Amino acid sequence: MSTNARIGMTTDAVGSAVRSIYTHWDGYPTHHGRILFEHYTSADAVRDLLDLGDLSSLGYTLGEKHDFDAHRGEETCNAYGRDREETDVAARTHDPLSWPDSGQEYEYLFTLTDGWQYRNTWPEPGPWKTLDLAAVISELRAEQLHLKSLGYETADLDAQITRLTPA
Repeated sequence: MSTNARIGMTTDAVGSAVRSIYTHWDGYPTHHGRILFEHYTSADAVRDLLDLGDLSSLGYTLGEKHDFDAHRGEETCNAYGRDREETDVAARTHDPLSWPDSGQEYEYLFTLTDGWQYRNTWPEPGPWKTLDLAAVISELRAEQLHLKSLGYETADLDAQITRLTPA
């Protein structure tokens, strides 16, 4: 089952409009939030990401054109336009208070003044929260506790939390 999200950026310093893209897989904060916070840290990097258009999956890097169906892993983005040559998948510009409905459960917003923010949109849009190291670690810990309560192994999450937690 996919966790859809939208990733956007304000188009100017006052935030009068947002340019955003849809992402299909792994839109939750422990995936998208962590990757955006760690790898898309400047306005130029976010613009380049949005230039790819809608994504099947978000990666650590934009990557190069590749076989869409053979894509595996989190290293590079898997883009519907670039990698599968779909049309009508370009980033959309919209009012910051009215995001396109793509069935997204999370929205991520990079502002020129405050950096990354995120919110849960299911079942209704919640408040925007700052996406920083503390938020990423908090989301990872919450997921870790949930998975442990269900009896799942959490070694990967344990390692991520250890790597991110300041000494």
